Amino acid sequence: MNRLVYLLFAVCVSLSLMAQNDLTSSLNVDSIDLEDVVIRGTRLVEETPLTFQDIDQQQIEAINVGQDPVILIQELSPSVITYTDGGTDIGNYSQLRMRGIDQDRINITLNGVPLNDMADHGVYFSNFSDFGNSIESIQIQRGVGAGQTGVAAAGGAINFESINVFREGSSGNAQLTLGSFGTLRTAAELSSGLSEKGFGAYGRMTRTQTDGYKYNSGSDSYSFFFSGGYLGDKDMLKVTAFSGKTQNGQSYESVPLSVIEEDPRTNYNALNDIDDFEQHMVQLQYARQASDDLSFDITTYYSGAGGVFPYTWDGVQYMYGLTNDQYGVRGTVSHQSGYGRLDLGVHGYIFDRYNYEYTSPFINDRYNEDNTDKNEVSLFGKYQYTKGQWVAFANAELRSISMDIANETERMSDNSWTFLNASLGLSYLLSEGSTLYVSAGRANREPTRSNILDGVTEVEDVLDIELGWRYAQGDFALDANVFSMTFNNEIIKTGALQDLSYIDIRQNVDQSTRAGLEIASKYTANDMFTLGLNAAYLTSNIDEVTVDGLTFSDVTHIYSPNWIIQPSVMYHFADQSFFRLGVRYVSDSFSELSNNETFGLPSHFILNTQLSWRVAEAVRVDFMVNNITDQLYFTEGAPMDVDWDGVADEPGYRVQPPRNFYVMLTYDF
Repeated sequence: MNRLVYLLFAVCVSLSLMAQNDLTSSLNVDSIDLEDVVIRGTRLVEETPLTFQDIDQQQIEAINVGQDPVILIQELSPSVITYTDGGTDIGNYSQLRMRGIDQDRINITLNGVPLNDMADHGVYFSNFSDFGNSIESIQIQRGVGAGQTGVAAAGGAINFESINVFREGSSGNAQLTLGSFGTLRTAAELSSGLSEKGFGAYGRMTRTQTDGYKYNSGSDSYSFFFSGGYLGDKDMLKVTAFSGKTQNGQSYESVPLSVIEEDPRTNYNALNDIDDFEQHMVQLQYARQASDDLSFDITTYYSGAGGVFPYTWDGVQYMYGLTNDQYGVRGTVSHQSGYGRLDLGVHGYIFDRYNYEYTSPFINDRYNEDNTDKNEVSLFGKYQYTKGQWVAFANAELRSISMDIANETERMSDNSWTFLNASLGLSYLLSEGSTLYVSAGRANREPTRSNILDGVTEVEDVLDIELGWRYAQGDFALDANVFSMTFNNEIIKTGALQDLSYIDIRQNVDQSTRAGLEIASKYTANDMFTLGLNAAYLTSNIDEVTVDGLTFSDVTHIYSPNWIIQPSVMYHFADQSFFRLGVRYVSDSFSELSNNETFGLPSHFILNTQLSWRVAEAVRVDFMVNNITDQLYFTEGAPMDVDWDGVADEPGYRVQPPRNFYVMLTYDF
């Protein structure tokens, strides 16, 4: 935490010096969108012939009452399924899967800076809760997409853009959220707007508390988000930082179906298994529009995390602790010439992780310690060329990575990789608002620290082919695409956890595929009614897999349902007021690799509703009811050995939220 304070202090001093030196002689905000200089270097634009989706702040705010960001993304994008440990949408741990691919194989960034942990590739939004309220926009790239900073996008990429601090006018609000499972969330934010001298700042603080649905699955967290900077005619300097600390009751263990039917709140994790974790990040970004055709930006950043995860077994509490630090720099140069735009960039970081284990309370008697040092330098570039009705796109990323794992007595693993990831795309404008595109991309992904320690060392690579159609005319918009993903040495989950641990067991499979259809559409019938549909059809196949000495052929990946269908209707009954009804249908899937239907995940049909009412100019009330029919449903689980004879004999699941409600009061000032 001290590092973050020192860095913020240094940034504030830098901003003051920049103001005194007066980077530019005059201010003309409308002349150049310098925020776009940074964001466009990391994102795709409307004409790019790849599969992606942009979500703006209005869409986020319409359904946001403080949920984990992955819950918001599930509501707004096709092919996404979430699961929560504690059985709530607010607090504790939540994760998503995209096209059946888990979250640690999805590239996730903030302003182009990686949020994924470089050792295990995970992102834990619980550590910095209420993140979604400080976001200006989200771009979701499904499949390989374009090269991204950080881990490879084997399943997709999610790019968050932080709040715009250079908007006109000052503002602020205070929020109070009350809801099911003892949820209490308080938040306040202030935004200065852009001053006459070109300065702007934004800050938000939040405290979130919940008991959780499952027993002993409560969460107590706070978070702080800050962004501020200077905007001139041709220059922008901005700092963005967040900090969070959380304590979560552990609740990730699957529970047998027979026990769930007796009491769905059952939690197999121990009462006193409460983690204590914190995470911080600070970014310093500078962008300059050198001319109408040439711009560049550079970002330096630090991110760090630390804490302990407990697990109690047979009366002994095992403590799994870690600390990590990452220092990085990223820069891009962009040039617009004639019909084409070229972006070239470099990214490098050094990452250090210290893992330790002990039995409570003997913190100084650590029975296992190791260090992971990971360094990377990557070069990337993309070029988009427009000629008449045609748009061509090419992207390439060269990554050079080293990762060493060692304890006090030996070097446990010494690895180095060099990858070339690339994408090509071509689109054709059929008519005004109607575009057909095709793309192909290949990505390589290195194994994680836990993969390597478990003997899973092969590099995963995927070839992704996409064919899509974008249509937008008048009140109707449609994005539709089909995809085919072919994997070599895919690193997959088996459905089980390591002994005495929260870590999933994974293994390589030689050949596997995923293919499907995705649809995102919206129809504005009139000033009052808006209809929406997100839908996806997925097939997946593993040629051959061996589990516990048994070999299975032509099986389906776990947690990969064929259908996800989400229609919605929104009724606008007054200015800034609406009623929304949403449906989510997910077909059945498997929880283990032999595809035994006994251990399957049943289909579910969830009905959610929300009333958002601007009762006064400064007061808004949101009332949300989820799972109205109170369906018992699951999106993750594992077979259970309930009689301890070494053979799985009953399905086990993580229970998802039953009927629940939240009321949020927002006061604007």
